[in-house]
Amino acid sequence: MSISIDQEVINWLLAGDPSIRWQTLRDLCSAPESVIEKERSKIESEGWGKRLLSFQDPSGMWDNGLYTPKWTSTTYTLLLLRRLGLKPDEKCRKSCQLLLDNGLYKDGGSELLPAIARSFLVQRLNLPRFLSVEVLSPQA
Repeated sequence: MSISIDQEVINWLLAGDPSIRWQTLRDLCSAPESVIEKERSKIESEGWGKRLLSFQDPSGMWDNGLYTPKWTSTTYTLLLLRRLGLKPDEKCRKSCQLLLDNGLYKDGGSELLPAIARSFLVQRLNLPRFLSVEVLSPQA
């Protein structure tokens, strides 16, 4: 099934944030890989990606927490940055290491809510999502 996208819509998407532009180039424009990657590399230095990274504290956390406060903590900010397409960098690797060092529970899940004696399935699924080879790979 082929979907036809109006050029006006594509132009509107391409006028947006780098995190939207690189995916538009990849998914709707069939742009060359070099063009896509050039646009994707701007996420760290422009727009939403730059803004989110600016809130990271020197320890590598966001909003003083690994999992809470909900939606603004390290966990959710890393998930959002990954979805935006941020390329692996040292700041995010530092945050991932914090999660590995301080957020794993004895049952293999994440201990991001230490007051609870067990981990939650959703956290068992989220942790590998941003600790993926794509995020931690030194070659990327």
